[in-house]
Amino acid sequence: MKLIMQILGNYELRDRRHTIRNELGRIHQITLAGPAGRLQQTTRLTDAQAKLFRDCAMPLPPKMIGLQTFE
Repeated sequence: MKLIMQILGNYELRDRRHTIRNELGRIHQITLAGPAGRLQQTTRLTDAQAKLFRDCAMPLPPKMIGLQTFE
């Protein structure tokens, strides 16, 4: 966590920590459910959000997880 904070702290001087926090705070995961099943989907990343993940050498969040089908 300390390393991530150092990287984020050094992330281009024009970007402040609150801006980075706001960008990452806009990423949401929603649950979609219907008669066929349910899954969790992450909102589409903006270019700025994807750049933050790449600059921190962190994997992007999965687009979909937890697929469950009802039988």
